[in-house]
Amino acid sequence: MKKHCLITLFILSCFTSSYSQNIKPYFTIAPDIILGYVNINQRKDLIDLYEAKQNAAIKNQLGGTTQVDTMSYDFIKIKLSTLTDIEIKLIQNESDTTGIIVVNKTIQGQYPESNLAFYTTSWNTIVPETLFEAPVWTDFIRKDTPEAIRYELMHELAYRNISYELIPQTNQIKVIPSFLNSFSKEAIEKWNSYFDDTPLIYSWNEGRYVK
Repeated sequence: MKKHCLITLFILSCFTSSYSQNIKPYFTIAPDIILGYVNINQRKDLIDLYEAKQNAAIKNQLGGTTQVDTMSYDFIKIKLSTLTDIEIKLIQNESDTTGIIVVNKTIQGQYPESNLAFYTTSWNTIVPETLFEAPVWTDFIRKDTPEAIRYELMHELAYRNISYELIPQTNQIKVIPSFLNSFSKEAIEKWNSYFDDTPLIYSWNEGRYVK
C-alpha cells in the first residue's frame, strides 16, 4: 500500500512539474486586459484547433478574427486582431521552481510599437525595471555621433517607436528601431550615417534580461 502511494505521488509530481512549464494553462487564464478579445472557452478552442493541425482561427468578441500563429510548450504567438500581435513566453528560473511570464503586445502599422510586460505565473504584475532595462531610441545612434547632431536628431524624429520580438528558442528579446520608418527619403540620406539600425538582443541571464 505504501509503495503504491509513493508511486502515485511521484506521478502527480511529474505531472505538476510538466504542467507548470506548459504555456497552455497560463494562456487560457490570462487576464482580460491582455486577451480580452477571446474568452476562456475560445482560447481552449484555439489550442485544440492548433493541436489538431487545423486552421486555428476563431471569431473574437469584437467580431474580428483571432488566430494562433505559433505555439510550443512554453511559447505562443497569436494575431489578436488585424493590427495587434501578442507573444506570450514562459521562462522557468533554473534556481527554483518559479516562472516568469513575458507578454509582448505589438501594434502593427506604418510605425510598429510594442509594449513589453512581465508577470508571475499567478498573473501578478512584475515591475518591468526589475527584469529589463528598457531601450531608448538613442541606443540606435552611433556612439561617435557629435552632441550637436544628437540634438538635431531629437527634434527631427516625429516618432520614436520601438518594437520587440520574442525569440522563444533562446529566451531572447530582439529590439527593433521601427521609428526609422518615419524618415522621409531626404532625411534618410541626411541622417542615415549617424544611425545603427542593427537590432539589439537582450538575453535572459540569472533572472534578468541583459544586453
